[in-house]
Amino acid sequence: MTIENRKPAKALKGTTAARTTVRRSSSKSAAAKSGEHVYDTLIIGAGFAGLGTAIKLREAGVHSVAILERAAEVGGTWRDNQYLGAACDIPSNLYSFSFAPNPNWSRSYSGSKEILGYVHSLVDDFGLEKLIQYQQNVTRVELDDAQGVWMIHTDNGQVWKGKTVIMASGPLANASFPKIRGIENFKGKKIHSAQWDHDYDFSGKRVAVIGTGASAIQIIPELVKKVDKLKVFQRTTCLGHASARFLDL
Repeated sequence: MTIENRKPAKALKGTTAARTTVRRSSSKSAAAKSGEHVYDTLIIGAGFAGLGTAIKLREAGVHSVAILERAAEVGGTWRDNQYLGAACDIPSNLYSFSFAPNPNWSRSYSGSKEILGYVHSLVDDFGLEKLIQYQQNVTRVELDDAQGVWMIHTDNGQVWKGKTVIMASGPLANASFPKIRGIENFKGKKIHSAQWDHDYDFSGKRVAVIGTGASAIQIIPELVKKVDKLKVFQRTTCLGHASARFLDL
């Protein structure tokens, strides 16, 4: 998370930049596929875990599958995390499926946009698009004992039925600001790393970065190129002090 203490300046946009290719399903199409139809498996989430699971289920002969994705695009954490310097701290050849190797990674530790491109290639190469239902934000999962099926409720009022349910939403799906006393009264600009504001101009600003984890060591080297002053706050000493250098590989 970054927090900036503004100097007097003109108002700036606060919208988030558009992501890469957006895939959408019409509500009419989704409605036709939900309702009384019972799937063998319903997968919640269209990130690495959800797509990989769907691929392996189909290889095993399970074809009655639907993937419920709350956003308008696949990618999970790599769709959401597009902050300055965003990359993976695991070598790209390891951070990809063994059954779908990519010999064309541009560097050893690829950036988030390149990883997101790889995720999109999985959808294309394995024909997963027809399985994915976008803008299906799951609000409740319950077991109907009488029918012996799981009922998946979404915030648009649809109900999806499946014999089995696989949770592939991931532990980083819901970004939020920490409960720091007084944060609600801060008058400057607040940006979460997973909800980056690409339209905001950091030039000449005084910025505080809270945290020294994997995201921070990627954000900080990029921010110092733009801001007037940068201060970093950490709770625990970070042992990966030289980790940012891997981005140059």
